[in-house]
Amino acid sequence: MSTATLEVRDPWTELNHRIEQLAARFEVHIGYTRSDPAYEQSLERLLEMALRDGKMVYNGEANSIVVEDETWENRVLCLSVDPGRSSKLGHFGSYGGREASLIIRNGPHPNNVWMLFKVKWPMVIKVSNALTKSGRLCRDDAYKLFVYMIPRGAHLAY
Repeated sequence: MSTATLEVRDPWTELNHRIEQLAARFEVHIGYTRSDPAYEQSLERLLEMALRDGKMVYNGEANSIVVEDETWENRVLCLSVDPGRSSKLGHFGSYGGREASLIIRNGPHPNNVWMLFKVKWPMVIKVSNALTKSGRLCRDDAYKLFVYMIPRGAHLAY
């Protein structure tokens, strides 16, 4: 008599593995793993597309931008702002905090679990300033990012 082992796969483990693989492919796509100039140029291109042609979507506490990116494998990305948390938050000791960032999600939904990438807020400021100084982005488009996408009453922690 042979004893066969039955392998049962955990669906959450498989989902997390697929998310990690997709995030790794996005890091290569945006140039994060190549070089700083390639990363900044790809980020400039993405922000320019999102702020000019993207569609604003309310996500429950602030606006997000849905953008169609023909170069990405799923063609649709959603950008949201995470205001972060200060390191001195709470009454019971210190808290490590979380830096403010621009979250890039896969697909058109702002509450999607398929988070691909987080861009640190100082980099977002640097790239958006370069876009406005070069004339590729107008002031009203920058307001989308710096006014309408930040949750009301939130202070950015960076």
